[in-house]
Amino acid sequence: MTSSPAEPALELRAAAAERSGRRVLGPIDLRVERGDALLLAGPNGSGKTTLLLLLVGLIRASSGSVRVLGTSLGSAEWRRARRKVGYVNQASVDTTLPISALEVAAIGLAGAMVPPQLRRERLRRAMQSAGCLHLEHRLYRELSGGEKQRVDIARCLAQEPELLLLDEPSAALDPSAKEALGALLGALHDGGLTIVAVSHETGSLPSWPVASLSRGLLEPARLG
Repeated sequence: MTSSPAEPALELRAAAAERSGRRVLGPIDLRVERGDALLLAGPNGSGKTTLLLLLVGLIRASSGSVRVLGTSLGSAEWRRARRKVGYVNQASVDTTLPISALEVAAIGLAGAMVPPQLRRERLRRAMQSAGCLHLEHRLYRELSGGEKQRVDIARCLAQEPELLLLDEPSAALDPSAKEALGALLGALHDGGLTIVAVSHETGSLPSWPVASLSRGLLEPARLG
């Protein structure tokens, strides 16, 4: 079963989440249309990461409903659609492993039914789009923070996602890397990708609508 093109990229209705029996998120309502971009701002502990974990199905909603790419989380349709959701968290890959940037990007193809002759082409295209193809033979652990971020985004782009979720994408980056990241995300969105990024700092990210999380509750979006 495929989702209707009219359905939003994600929709939460009175969704809430708990940790250790304590409510840490919600209830919140949130709708992001396909092709849109949204920044979710808030201090540490406001529920930003919990919200992303909810959207990728790593935790379950304790109440309410969550639909992503037209499917209900946990359903058979969601298990098929989840490859269309790219997720860049704050510690994607163990940096002590002696693996190359290309091998990290290739994680995005794990389990994908991609013919061998197309696999290399798809990886190179993803790394080119993320601006890190020149790093393909470098050890991931030796890259700068900004370079690692680009490789992690390439890993997601290799999935050919419809929705990209990012957790604190500009954290620990120097000013020039933050500026470059903002330009990259802006270009990806201009290319049609739906993007939701959570951050406690939004100044270096594109001027997208901003919604604020505070103590697990969501305030209305405003222009960035």
